[in-house]
Amino acid sequence: MKLKKSKRFSLVQIIEKSHAEGMAKLKIAYDSEASQQMLEKIDQVLEIELSERMTTSGGKAICEKKQGEYFRAKILINAKLHELNPNQLEATYLHELGHIVANFMTNSSCGHGPVWVAVMKQLGASAERCHSMDVSMFARKTKRFKYACVKCAKEYQLTKHKHMRAERAALQLRHAYQCNKCYGKLEFRNE
Repeated sequence: MKLKKSKRFSLVQIIEKSHAEGMAKLKIAYDSEASQQMLEKIDQVLEIELSERMTTSGGKAICEKKQGEYFRAKILINAKLHELNPNQLEATYLHELGHIVANFMTNSSCGHGPVWVAVMKQLGASAERCHSMDVSMFARKTKRFKYACVKCAKEYQLTKHKHMRAERAALQLRHAYQCNKCYGKLEFRNE
């Protein structure tokens, strides 16, 4: 395991402890020679990074294949979110480690399926899919653009992507969206 340098020393300590305990449990649970070799390989190739860019996700497991076999693994941990919720860090780390182990065991992406659930059981961790941390301060605010139907005046809120599509269509003298009530043309309301 290779943990990238970070200023967040308290989080690094929790991750190192969680990793050592989790791998010890897995080595006891999966005691065949092939399983031991697989766990050794994970320990050698696993990189852990405290990400400053993540927003609402607690963590992310990334496995890379070369010639049909996994050769690299990385766990990204949301540093900002776990700085506010350090008590949730161990659960998040074990969740992501479970993904890495399940993927290496089956040589395919397991998601939150039965293999991942079995690995989580061996880790002694909860097999919950989602965390319950408050992410409202990190969630991106999606800007909405007001549009209204030229026939019935029903109002719509379009995302930036849909607004840009409508703008491109208007330049070509056609309309991109229509009212789902009367099928009239939608027009941008610059308010």
